[in-house]
Amino acid sequence: MQAVGIYIDHRGLTAVQCAPDRPGRSQWREQQPLEDLSHAESLADFFTRIRRRVGQGYIPINIALADPWVHQ
Repeated sequence: MQAVGIYIDHRGLTAVQCAPDRPGRSQWREQQPLEDLSHAESLADFFTRIRRRVGQGYIPINIALADPWVHQ
């Protein structure tokens, strides 16, 4: 089964899809720089790029956010 993981770190927001047949290897990766995260258009573009990669099918998405982001 394929899955997409989304996480944030000091570089920005990253989405990655791992290759199910090759553990530890990614199929693709999309990144959005941290300084652009406050712009709604930048975030919309980030999620549009993910949707193009994933397509119309159902794929589980896991999101990992730091505690301060969760509390907001």
